[in-house]
Amino acid sequence: MRGYNIYNRIKWLVLVITGVLMLSVSAQAAYFSINAGAENNQVGVGGGKVYNQNGVVAGNELAVGCIIQYIYAGPNGTIDPPNQDGTVGGDDILLATKTVGNDTVWTSFSNKTGMFYHGVTGTYSSGTPKIYVRAWNASTLNAATHYGNSALMDPATLAANPPLPNDIGIANFAATITKPVPAATITSATPGSANSGSVISNIALVGSNTHFTAGSTVSFGTGITVGSVTFADATHITANNVSVTTAATAGLKAVTVTTGAEIASGNVFTVNPAPTSSISPAAGDQGWTNVTATITGTRTHFINGTTSVAFSGAGITVNSTTVNSPTSVVVNLNIAANAAAGARTVTISTNLGALGTETLTTAFTVNSTTPTISRTPTSLTFTAQAGGANPASQTIAISNSGLGNLNWTVSKTQTWLTISPASGTNSGNVTASINLAGLAAGTYNDTITIAATGASNTPQTVPVTLTIQPKPTTISVAPSSANQGWKDTLLTVTGTNTHFVQGTTAVAFSGTGITVKSTTVNSATEIKVTADFASNATPGARTLTVTTGAEITTTPFTVIAETPTLSATPATLTFAAQEGGASPAAKQISVSNAGAGTLNWTADKKQAWLTISPTSGTDAGTITVTANTSAMTAANSPYSDTITITSAGANGSPIAIPVTITISKTPVPVLKSATPASGKQGEKVTSVAIVGENTNFSALSTIDFGAGIKAGTVTFVDKSNISVSNVEIDAAAAAGPRDVKVTTGAEIASGQIFTVTTVAAPPQAGTIVIDDFEGIAVKSTDYYTFGPSDPAKPTAARITTDKHEGSYAMKTSYTLAAKPEDGWRGWGGILASQKDISGLDILSIWLKGDGSAGKVKVQFKDADGTNYAMVDADAITLASTNWTEYKVPNFKTKMTRITTDGDATMDWTKVAQYQLVFVGAEKSDGVLADYIVVTSVATSGPTSLPHITEVSPAKGGEKTTITIKGSNFKADGGTVRFTGGGVMTEVKSSGVNTLITNWTDSQIVMTIPNMTSGQKTLNLVRTDNVASDNDITFEVTNVATTAANTTYNYPNPFNPLQNQVTKIVFNPGTSARVAVYVFDMSAQQVVRLECALAQTEVTWDGKNTYGEIVGDGAYLYRVIDADSNKLINKGKILVINK
Repeated sequence: MRGYNIYNRIKWLVLVITGVLMLSVSAQAAYFSINAGAENNQVGVGGGKVYNQNGVVAGNELAVGCIIQYIYAGPNGTIDPPNQDGTVGGDDILLATKTVGNDTVWTSFSNKTGMFYHGVTGTYSSGTPKIYVRAWNASTLNAATHYGNSALMDPATLAANPPLPNDIGIANFAATITKPVPAATITSATPGSANSGSVISNIALVGSNTHFTAGSTVSFGTGITVGSVTFADATHITANNVSVTTAATAGLKAVTVTTGAEIASGNVFTVNPAPTSSISPAAGDQGWTNVTATITGTRTHFINGTTSVAFSGAGITVNSTTVNSPTSVVVNLNIAANAAAGARTVTISTNLGALGTETLTTAFTVNSTTPTISRTPTSLTFTAQAGGANPASQTIAISNSGLGNLNWTVSKTQTWLTISPASGTNSGNVTASINLAGLAAGTYNDTITIAATGASNTPQTVPVTLTIQPKPTTISVAPSSANQGWKDTLLTVTGTNTHFVQGTTAVAFSGTGITVKSTTVNSATEIKVTADFASNATPGARTLTVTTGAEITTTPFTVIAETPTLSATPATLTFAAQEGGASPAAKQISVSNAGAGTLNWTADKKQAWLTISPTSGTDAGTITVTANTSAMTAANSPYSDTITITSAGANGSPIAIPVTITISKTPVPVLKSATPASGKQGEKVTSVAIVGENTNFSALSTIDFGAGIKAGTVTFVDKSNISVSNVEIDAAAAAGPRDVKVTTGAEIASGQIFTVTTVAAPPQAGTIVIDDFEGIAVKSTDYYTFGPSDPAKPTAARITTDKHEGSYAMKTSYTLAAKPEDGWRGWGGILASQKDISGLDILSIWLKGDGSAGKVKVQFKDADGTNYAMVDADAITLASTNWTEYKVPNFKTKMTRITTDGDATMDWTKVAQYQLVFVGAEKSDGVLADYIVVTSVATSGPTSLPHITEVSPAKGGEKTTITIKGSNFKADGGTVRFTGGGVMTEVKSSGVNTLITNWTDSQIVMTIPNMTSGQKTLNLVRTDNVASDNDITFEVTNVATTAANTTYNYPNPFNPLQNQVTKIVFNPGTSARVAVYVFDMSAQQVVRLECALAQTEVTWDGKNTYGEIVGDGAYLYRVIDADSNKLINKGKILVINK
């Protein structure tokens, strides 16, 4: 074999692996070989050496005698890591184990570090690389700390013995991988358990992969102490004098042995369940003496002279205590004749010294030896009608709840009451019967007495009450009439000698068109009825019938026909145009029904140059008026016509609205816009910005909003812009669009640019304000807080920053309740004068919740302190974080008495205080309340004001779709308004490309326009110029990105004197660097505003380059490309200092 001369140039280690290849089930043999460490001139591949854990560096060759494993990578063909003991892991298969320097083929490689040459046999199929070598850095696997793997190989297979010229070279590799180290654990404890209160002399512990020493410590956990430790060897140690105190909890314990940094642990020791005990006999009779009872324990440690026994309560005396064993004690006791019968507790205590005190309890019962009278029911009540049949008999069940025999007798005094039988023994039934003969209407009383000689509770009584009712007479109803179309109308039915019963009494009206929605019986003589009267219900006399079983009573009722009232605004229309120029902008007339019923109207005019649309409608509507001035001349000016609006049968019909058109030869000055464009009746608008066209406004300009509106100071901005402060709208000002006029010398500019909207009507007769927090209904000093303990009491204070109406609201905050039972707290107010709310049935409160699961209940107190509160089922949720009105119909029926203060009856004619009680243990950072009133549907009549209940989602940015829900929106559209930061944004349903996609009577669906971010106030105005009676908050979450080369600023105008700033928003487009310049109207630079890269907005505080606040007026800004000085866009800013 040496004649091949293929190893004459060996420079490195040669590894030859020779194996047997099983090619088929016939077990045909073949051989393969691998080399490493020598150059094979047949294959032409060089080999490498094997190195230790210090890496492939000369001098680190693996020492002679280190273990070499030849491994087949298994079916998955991957190298798996070894097990913790060094054996082959995963699906790998060990072919052979050899050592470094042991040359079984060529003796010339013997005792060479890093080299070896062996002949190996095994099972292998060639074709894929599945053979590898694993080298260890020690001569035994137990001593080895590191190992390394060669690459996978695929040796060729031959039918001849090696050496052969087919060896495959192996590259250098080192044993640098750390050997897995098994965790140290405690595997057993002998004994493995003990009782609480015991001492174990020795507990033998066995460890796995441990290295115990004489300095090792042992711990069994809390309540168990170890006296000393005896070391045996690295895996065996004994804990001596282990004390299991009574403080040790029952269950499996983790035993820990600490040896230096090594911590071995295992759940191998159990503290047995706590000891138990029982007593026999478990009961004894009153009067027993010298009775012996045995107490038997389980896992107990009774000690004679130490263990004591005691019985709860008086009347049981322990004469002696004898311990027979650690689990048995005998007591001798006496039970007094007067010892209270019932359950007692036996307490057994044993002082175990250092192990603590073992205390056990068991139950014992003292039996009564005397009879006891028991009767059911404890009272009898009979009801009958004068002249009617006797009421049904009733039964009293008598029994003995004590011992011995109960011999009882029964007696009574009145002749109208009969009882049978009159006596009995132990259990029995007594029948009580009533004879009405000769008895008039009224209330009668008697007492049935049950007596038994020797019974512990003799005698016992059963009160008997007989109520004889007079025959029913009449009923009346208030109000005794209602209008067509009234909804949720509250009626009070009062009876004389009636017997109304909730759930039994029924109310009905003759004829059609009247729907009874609810019937609430307040007493036998009063019913509250809620009914709807259809708009087409036949007017005239009806009959109201009340039925309670066989009792049927009637009273007359009247349905009254509704009459509409025609209303239109404005009262006049004026147009202005330039001869030969464009026709003036269209104007609008608002038509509405100021009465009841249905208003069907038509509109007409005479002149051809005047167009009106629509020419008819029902109830509220808007007429658009257009004037064609193309053929008009200044010489023939002015032109006139009259628009006539008519409604058959309506009050106020017809209405004539004069129309005048003035034609001039010069451009016509007109008013283009007002911001805000509307205001509510009774509202004071702080500032209105007016924009004109072809105008020459000056500091002497005056403004007129029409009747009922008083303008404040006019501030001149420029010839096209003025602002008006403190615009006061009278509460009686006519609702609808207004022709605003600005007079500057001989110049009169006008435009229909401002609208007066209606507000909710003030409380009518029959509505009482409980508190509006304005300091009148309740003085600011007459509020108080309460709670179960001082930490749980809330804080309550009037605030002005967030309210529903008026100037104040009440804000309440409270902390987390420490205990669930402390989760009630609240505040109250003492009314400035007592309120009579006896005839009112609807409670209304405006709340802005905190989004929690908490609730709030309303309570009332009358003059003598009687306190009534809403029941938990009707408590109001605090989940909504918007101002929301909560109405509680029939609120008195949903309240119950909660304290014993005052008398038992709530006097609703003398309400002196109210309270809000918050229910729930969680904390709150703020719940707001405002405008608490009580009212009556019957007095307030039907309502048609739009009311918003919800906007969903409650926040969003541009293009977000929102849904506004509520009532009385009407399906013919209107305007949705967002107000915030001094700016109002309006979205009209009739506008071009409107963002409102759906408007019904109860729902509006729309897309949010481009607005500045922040919280807004959302409300709406119908086309009949009726505004919603409430606002709701909406949060704009972002400012939409502006289109390329566009810009705007907000707010505009702004007031630097009030520390306001305006933001200039722009899109730089392709410009890398942008600068913003502000100029005055004389083109003098005021300030240069610096912009960072990628900045899309900049803030101006109204100051010039020298830090001085600029004066009132208009200012121009320019957005410039800072590199090319090219103008990107421009805009105008209005500054108003006040």
